[in-house]
This record gives sequence, structure tokens and C-alpha cells, in this order.
Amino acid sequence: TISVSAFLLNRSSDLFAVLLFVGRIAVRKIVRFVGYHRRDKTGNVIAYYRYMCDYARLASDDFSKAGNHRQQLEYFCKGADPAETEDLAAYMEGISYGGEVSGDEYVQRMGELRVLFRSFRRQVPFMKRIYIFRML
Repeated sequence: TISVSAFLLNRSSDLFAVLLFVGRIAVRKIVRFVGYHRRDKTGNVIAYYRYMCDYARLASDDFSKAGNHRQQLEYFCKGADPAETEDLAAYMEGISYGGEVSGDEYVQRMGELRVLFRSFRRQVPFMKRIYIFRML
């Protein structure tokens, strides 16, 4: 009976450690998700872009060399039309320094950012994506 209770006690501490690990990841994901789903549309765009940049920094050391929005966006959309990249970079510059976002423009720009981010994520190796998932 002593060995059975010791076994169960050991199992419960393992279970607690797993639940703690999963709980920490879940809390980070929820906080991050809520960060770009608020009423402030400008803040949402900035928060989502910050998430994209954080992800890219973990995915590649080269991303840290990008010093401004244009260089960062060029990193995300290699081979894209330079005019579109410049337009999105100018938009990000504007809202980063106090510009307001209208409703229609918000939907369009968030859609553009999501498409960029999805295509970028697909290029990241699977094991690296798992590591990044745990970190962000």
C-alpha cells in the first residue's frame, strides 16, 4: 500500500507540472490574442504587427537587422510588388506615430497583414514553429 500511494503521489506531481506548463502557454496565447482584438482599431493593427515581428525575430536572426517598417515588410513578403510593400510600410509608419484607422481600411490592412504572416509562417520549419509556439 505504501508503494501504491507513493506511485500516485509521484503521478499527481507529474500531472501538476504538465498542467502548469500547458496553463502558462494558454495564458500567454489568450493575452496575446486579446491584445489585438480590442475596440481600438489602431492598437489592434499595431499589436498584430508587433506579434508578427516577435515571431519573425524568433524564426530568424536576420529579421533583427531590419531597422524600419519597410525593411521588416520586405522580409515578410520577399518577391512582392515593391509599390504594395511601400504602401503598407507608409501605412504602418503613419499609425505607429498617432494616425487613426477607419473601419474599412482596418479590415483591408488587417487582412493584408494576416495573409503576409500566414505565408511567412509556412516557410518556417515545423520544429522551429513548435519552439516559437511555446515562446510566444
